Parts: sequence; C-alpha cells; structure tokens
Amino acid sequence: MSEGKPGDRRRPLLGPALLLAFGAVLLVEAVLLFPRKPTPLSGELKVYVWSEQAGKKGWEVRQPGALPVRNGEQIQIEARLDRPAHVYLLWIDSEGDLTPMYPWNQGNVMEVTDASAPPPRAAPCQELLSPPGEGKGWKMAGPSGLETIVLLARHTPLPAEVNLAERIGKQKRLELSNPQEVVVRGFDHGEPVPAEKLPADLFRGLGREAVEVDEALSELMQRLKDDFELIRLVQFAHQGQ
Repeated sequence: MSEGKPGDRRRPLLGPALLLAFGAVLLVEAVLLFPRKPTPLSGELKVYVWSEQAGKKGWEVRQPGALPVRNGEQIQIEARLDRPAHVYLLWIDSEGDLTPMYPWNQGNVMEVTDASAPPPRAAPCQELLSPPGEGKGWKMAGPSGLETIVLLARHTPLPAEVNLAERIGKQKRLELSNPQEVVVRGFDHGEPVPAEKLPADLFRGLGREAVEVDEALSELMQRLKDDFELIRLVQFAHQGQ
C-alpha cells in the first residue's frame, strides 16, 4: 500500500483545550481594550413628614395633609437605588443654606453643619433612612420658604478634591407662594430625567409661577452632573416663622 506523498498528509486539528485557551486570551484582550461601562444607576428619593395627624408612619410629602410642613414637625429622608452605590444626602433650607446629611450625620443628632467638610468614608448602600430608625425625624425650624433635599449617587467614592459646598454654592432664597408646593427633579448621567420617568404625582410641570424655582434647580443640577451619575431633588413647602 502506498504511503502517499508528504504533501498529502493532513495537519492535525487544534485540540479543544488549546482552542479554549486561545479564546480566553482574546476575551481578556477585549475586556482590557474595551471595558464595559457600568449600567446606569436608577433610584428614587422620598421625604416623609410626621405631625400630630400623621400618626406613627407619617405622610409622604405628596400625600394630602402633609403640606405645608410646619415648625416642630419632623421629616425623614428615604433613598432607594437599584443597586449599592456611594450615596450623599444634602439639605438646602428655606434660606438657601446647605447642611450635609449622609454620610456626615448618621444619627439623630446634627453634629456636622459645615458642608465643606469632606464626607466620611461609608460603604456603598442601596437603601437608607436619614435619620435612621422608624418614626424618627429631623425637626423643622426657621422661616417659611422652600426646602430642598438632594440625593447624589455614584459607583465610586467622591474624590477628595470635590468640595460639595463650592459646587452647590449659596442658593437664592425662594419665597413660599403655594403652601402645597412639591417638586421632583432628576439627572441621570448628566442628562435631565424626562417627566414621564418621574413619579407623576410628584412632578410639577413648568408654569408661569414655577419658572424661577425650576431655573434654580436646573442650574444646581448642572453644577453637579459631572461628579454624580444620579441626582434626585425633592423640594417642598415649609410654613415657618
């Protein structure tokens, strides 16, 4: 039997193990060259108020009877995200002054009032209450106006060089014209969240009387959008002194 010519011999096929190893190398190179961006964060911010009529659970500020929030009543801030992230809560009061909430003030006593202080290190979280615990709240005080709660979130800790007090600045005092005023605004990855993606009963569209308020909130989000992947604002009426 003829053995045939050398050129007629077939080269052996690559073994399965070698093929798998070669594929793994290509996959690693693809990941290094084209890293996958994290899925955009999503979440919501709610504010609850306790009064003599609200009972133990309290009312969300959008519910009938919750507004205006009055001096001596208490509010609690609730943030929920679709996955753990580094979260920062801030409060801009009716006089335009900024108070850091989380992770600066994590108990029931307001210890940190200087918003230029760098935030303490905190583990990523998906849900939080400020102050923590059921039926606990921050007591309202001060003159009438619009109070604004700010939720900021990002996948990595806030860099030390980012000064939130400088980013936000002194906000203009906005007089209270509607005691039932409640607004929600949001930015995701630097882009405004469309109205249809925000809670319909919390969203107040632009109106003649609302232009000044909305412009102030939009300017604030513009200053923060490069540092945070998710921004949510809830603004509500406060009937004070």
